[in-house]
Amino acid sequence: MEGGTISKNGGRDQRKRFRQSTSETMSNPVTKRKGKSGNAPETIVEPEKKHTPKKKRVIGNLHLLLALLGLIAFVWLSFPDLGKDVHASDWARMPREQVSEEAPSGENEQEYRPSSGIANVQEHTEPNPEAKKQRKDAAEIPDIPPPDLSSPPTRGGWKVEDNDIMQKFGSDICNIDIKYANELTTSEFEEVYLLKKPVLLKFRNGAVEWTAPEKWQKDNFVKEFSGWSMRSGNSLDITRTGGIGNIKTSFGQFLEHMMNETDSIGDTYYIFDGYFFLETSAFKALRPPLYLQIKFGSDAGIFMLGGPGSGVAFHSHGDGWNAVVYGKKRWFIYPREKTPPGGVPAGYSQKDWIRKIYPTLSDDEKPLECIQEAGDILYLPEGFYHATINLADTLGISIHDTVPTEESQVLFSKDTGLDKRLQESKPQERYGITKQRKENIDQLLLLHPWNTEALLRAGRIYHDSGMYNESIRFLRDAIDRDPQFLMAQLHLAIIYNQHGESELAEELFKRILNLNHYFWETYFTYGAFLQQHQRLEEAVEMAKRGVEIQPLSTQLLEMLMNTQKLLERGEDADLTYEKLKWLQFAGEEAGLHLAIQKSKE
Repeated sequence: MEGGTISKNGGRDQRKRFRQSTSETMSNPVTKRKGKSGNAPETIVEPEKKHTPKKKRVIGNLHLLLALLGLIAFVWLSFPDLGKDVHASDWARMPREQVSEEAPSGENEQEYRPSSGIANVQEHTEPNPEAKKQRKDAAEIPDIPPPDLSSPPTRGGWKVEDNDIMQKFGSDICNIDIKYANELTTSEFEEVYLLKKPVLLKFRNGAVEWTAPEKWQKDNFVKEFSGWSMRSGNSLDITRTGGIGNIKTSFGQFLEHMMNETDSIGDTYYIFDGYFFLETSAFKALRPPLYLQIKFGSDAGIFMLGGPGSGVAFHSHGDGWNAVVYGKKRWFIYPREKTPPGGVPAGYSQKDWIRKIYPTLSDDEKPLECIQEAGDILYLPEGFYHATINLADTLGISIHDTVPTEESQVLFSKDTGLDKRLQESKPQERYGITKQRKENIDQLLLLHPWNTEALLRAGRIYHDSGMYNESIRFLRDAIDRDPQFLMAQLHLAIIYNQHGESELAEELFKRILNLNHYFWETYFTYGAFLQQHQRLEEAVEMAKRGVEIQPLSTQLLEMLMNTQKLLERGEDADLTYEKLKWLQFAGEEAGLHLAIQKSKE
């Protein structure tokens, strides 16, 4: 081989060898052979095969035909319903994998939106040998109703919001500052928000940035904590018992018997428990931003879980934040100098507050509000009044400082402590404690003269100090500023009755029941009033109605039993006594038994 030419005989022999080893040389058309006399190998280049133009066209058409037939077969196998109308009844005849879709987050979520009706091509790249049989069987099935989609969708195993709850209690209003947590510096937080105003913190990756959401998924949580003792209550009772529920159950019992149930006034049960947070390692999974770091020793933690409609009525506490892992929560917030309409202590469940009071508020009276989504953290300054209602199964944690720092909150806290001391004091100690309370409340009113909670406390303190006229003035001032403040009206009625103004007292009792017939404290106080004035038949009826509304009240049962005895109704009194004894024996677990009984009715 010279000059790149090939001898005739050498080329023929090379082509013969080429045909014999086509499979070996197809990927390498350039071959080498040893040159003569041991010289360097010669390069043999196989000439390109040539086809006539007619043969090329035949081969090309054959390739095109085969490709077209393959495409038709693929479409026919993958899209069996293509070209025909799909009605609602057809969804039921489709294979299950065609109707449902996998949850995008990898959790066991149920997405109740039908798919396109087309099988996943990536999962069915091979022809399905059962496809033809399934189509034949489906064609023989008569029309049937669509599948039941009533089971609510979930996220992390917890139910998400539905249209009904959003129409009743949802809102698109948000007049609270919203910030991405990683864009808010510590210096900006301290300058703009700390002790000044709330802020809703968002996280671009959701709750995974500050906790381990998988630990809070329903299956995992039940597996680990099903037997743990929890405390729950309705939105009013939680605020009456210091921010801890008054009903004791296991976590599993709550989920099974109470989470989706309502109590005697239609309020939804809500786990609100500080002991669980302290006694378990739940707090170790929390990694809040640096400016929200937990201060062990002074911070309290509350674990919260409730279904749609559960929540907490208006209250306030120390500086803190509220984190939602799963669910959705609507907030209502007032600054510390502006008590919410309806007052504190609250006289309305949060559901009733939304139904009865919220629609009547002017723009100036309306609260700050927003909906907190799963993964959000809401910072709430010390002393800001707030209430919540859950719009889905909502699980979260609240952290707040137990040591007040803001001046008005220091004074409120001091008065609460003095009031407790007064209840436990000896007669000779009460004058000095009452004097301290009066001096303390005067300082508070200088800071917030229009705060109706402070005015209520002032009315009670001045009455205990023997200053009747001043007491009446403070209480009437609170009621004038907030005509829906039931607790202020109740205390004014008590003071009127103690000073011989029984007509004014009864007028207030009737007014309170007209405003909210679920305010059970009124039935007890009004019933005692009727018993005092020897109107025993009316007192019995008042007490019975009170027990229906608040079956966990030993006070109402005792008053009912005593009134029945005065009427010499021994059998009725004995039955009431048995109920009272059972309630005292069941203690904090009585609420569970009543919830189970109600669910069976």
